[in-house]
Amino acid sequence: MPFLAAARHRFHYPPPPVDAPLLSFDDGPAEDTEALLDVLARHGVTATFFLVGERISGREGVLARLVREGHELGNHSWNHPDLRTLALHEVREQLIRTSDAIESAGGVRPNVFRPPYGYTSVPIEETAASLGMRTMLWDVDTSDWKRPGVDIVARAIASAPPGSVVLLHDGPADRGGTVTAVELVLAAASARPSAEH
Repeated sequence: MPFLAAARHRFHYPPPPVDAPLLSFDDGPAEDTEALLDVLARHGVTATFFLVGERISGREGVLARLVREGHELGNHSWNHPDLRTLALHEVREQLIRTSDAIESAGGVRPNVFRPPYGYTSVPIEETAASLGMRTMLWDVDTSDWKRPGVDIVARAIASAPPGSVVLLHDGPADRGGTVTAVELVLAAASARPSAEH
């Protein structure tokens, strides 16, 4: 099964009709982000990474690699609050501070935003839009954050329909199971065309 190359698409929500799912990762950068990047690079796949601003310090090199390898960088707030509980000026501060940190480390300013937990509202999305960011949610939730097991996460990824946005996580806790699941699915997808010839 092919997967979208993020560098060749600009994302909106709802996503444009395409012939493959889009992998997206929340809550990094974190310890497993680089292992995940190794997997994606091995299979020639790019993704969208929604980054938490306070987790960038000390991992600036990871952001530079994300950009260098063609991944899309998204804003996932400064410290992952339920944005609905904040005043709009506080939401704006969360987003600006995170975009500033992403731009400082990666050299690009994000144009896509995902609210923590997917909790959003029209005013929150309008605030993001005023800062040049469209809101992207997801169609397929792998629930990898619950650590249900590699096979369950891999099945959720593999069954994602074309054009869907798949929710995964590269942080903040141990995401080795997610890395393994992505490797299994991409390896199977890479092997499939040669097996059919």
